[in-house]
Amino acid sequence: MKIKSLLVLVVFCLFLSSCFDVEETYNLNADGSYAVNYNLDMGRLFKMVAAMTPDSIKQSKAYKESKDTLVNLGSMPDSLKQRFSPAELNLMKQSDVHMQLNLSEGVFKLDFMNKGKSADELSYFVSNFGELLQKGKIGDIMKPKGLPAEAGEEPDVPFKNKEYDYVITPNTFGRMIKLDVLAAKKDKDKQAFELMKGMNMKMTSTVVVNLPRPAKSTGNPNAVLSADKKQFTLKLDMLEALDKPELLNFKIEY
Repeated sequence: MKIKSLLVLVVFCLFLSSCFDVEETYNLNADGSYAVNYNLDMGRLFKMVAAMTPDSIKQSKAYKESKDTLVNLGSMPDSLKQRFSPAELNLMKQSDVHMQLNLSEGVFKLDFMNKGKSADELSYFVSNFGELLQKGKIGDIMKPKGLPAEAGEEPDVPFKNKEYDYVITPNTFGRMIKLDVLAAKKDKDKQAFELMKGMNMKMTSTVVVNLPRPAKSTGNPNAVLSADKKQFTLKLDMLEALDKPELLNFKIEY
């Protein structure tokens, strides 16, 4: 396969979280506080790109660049802070992003971390995460340098979360896929999805929810509960889930 096709896929993947190996971890505490970690690993795709990248590009300084950076999302210029309400700015201050990048080794990982004090904060954060990142121009740090011009588009941020309706209360944690939004995305990015399937790519999505009390129900027969029913795990092949969107839904009652 030509590298240009792979680069088209890379750019597409920078716009869509389902192109990563994704793990979402939610730690829910009895007092209502929480911690969230969104881990994205696109290393496998970048290794494929590296194998077909011309030596002239591999020898460039930008391609050999290595980064390991931790950034607090609240540490933005005052000109950007003005875009946020006080509550939004507080959520950004409670959030960090950790990026590990080494194109020559096929490493590209992002960790988004957030902590808060209540179910209401968590609900607002997960429902508006992508918009908050866009307002703070966090996408600027995501695009790796060192790729050819075909990959020069400015990336969007992953985890917009606008594909889901969330239900988060002191006793419930759930999400429901918006079928109209999913259908529009599938239609818009049909070529890239077909390319991924043609390459036999398997992109996994794992959701882990650590609960303060045993779960009473999960709303998804494919979910796995730990022996004490305090840990919910749902692991999916995102390409399969695009054709069977009901696999993405769950509603944990605890």
